[in-house]
Amino acid sequence: LFSIILTVEHEGKIKPFYLNFNAAPDAPTEYVLTPDHLRELTRIWSDPTKTWYVHKANHDLHFLSVEGIELAGTIHCTKAIAMVEYNEHKGYALDECAGRIGYTKMGTIQPWLLKNGLTEKRMGANQQYTHYPYDKAPFDLIVPYGEQDGVAGYALGKWQEGILNERDKETPDPLPKVGNIARNEKRLV
Repeated sequence: LFSIILTVEHEGKIKPFYLNFNAAPDAPTEYVLTPDHLRELTRIWSDPTKTWYVHKANHDLHFLSVEGIELAGTIHCTKAIAMVEYNEHKGYALDECAGRIGYTKMGTIQPWLLKNGLTEKRMGANQQYTHYPYDKAPFDLIVPYGEQDGVAGYALGKWQEGILNERDKETPDPLPKVGNIARNEKRLV
């Protein structure tokens, strides 16, 4: 775990918070949180009234559970809902999903990692791919990048809720709650 981005809406504005756990050489010491800080945030994680918008929730929930974090409340997986909403798009990465509703992600990290020779060639199930180790990106690049991801994910989740609410009005058989799907996926992982 090297970071968590929490995004809230306050007074009509979306505000991201980048919580850094990566003690990288260029990260100011006062900006590096410890496991003790994670424990202090338990009251936030354990609030059953919260809705968590997480892109690829099964992935992130796994990493959080390794740190002993279990999110209460509703887990809204923006990737899963994007696939339910329309399953014929070419891609469902956060930048693709957010782009479809007008949000553009920063394109700064991958080019920087390539330029500095920090990418790795890895073999997937059927083909080779390039791995981008985001935890190696400089602090001054990764923070605004992460915050922008938080804003895009939050906006995507809120937009999807509107779509789902409209569909619920039109059909007597609403879609299953994504929080239940994510929790069931986690049990299977």
